Amino acid sequence: MNDILDIYGRRGFKVQYHGIEKGKEDLGRDLVCTKGVEVEIVQCKYWAQQKESLVRENHITQLYGTTIKYFLDALGCRSHSQTNLFPEFIRERGIKPVLVTTTDLSKSAREFAAILGIRVDKIPVDRTYPCIKCNINNQTGERIYHLPFDQQYYKAVIAPNSEERWVSMVQEAEKLGFRRAWRWKGAKS
Repeated sequence: MNDILDIYGRRGFKVQYHGIEKGKEDLGRDLVCTKGVEVEIVQCKYWAQQKESLVRENHITQLYGTTIKYFLDALGCRSHSQTNLFPEFIRERGIKPVLVTTTDLSKSAREFAAILGIRVDKIPVDRTYPCIKCNINNQTGERIYHLPFDQQYYKAVIAPNSEERWVSMVQEAEKLGFRRAWRWKGAKS
């Protein structure tokens, strides 16, 4: 998912992790990406090629449903009398459902996505993508790096146009003056 975050960051979006924060309560949203009035509700399907699975229509309908839920929450209402107009209302508010996947969609899923106005971005699996986050603490100025399995990894956000960055090697992070996160294996002793 790091490459997806970087793509959105480079496009100037503020990215809010949703799936990792909410767990099973994520409503099918992995990321909520905002830039001005533009909002992209992103669901990521990062499946290995050997799985040989297709994204099915249930994933498309879940993404569409969670986009409607986001729309209703943004308006502060629970129902809408003209539900047949949701695609137009959502577009007018600048809210876009986006499925980012490493695999193909079934024929039905492609048809559902087209009808519901869901953008599908197919990206290749990139095993060489930098996955170490070099983050600067806003309050203390500490330069801390996080590995993908560290406790705060998904909460650390890399700010665009700053000294924060993604790197590939621990040595690279340390050379830039970042230290390992303390909470990577429990309390610091």
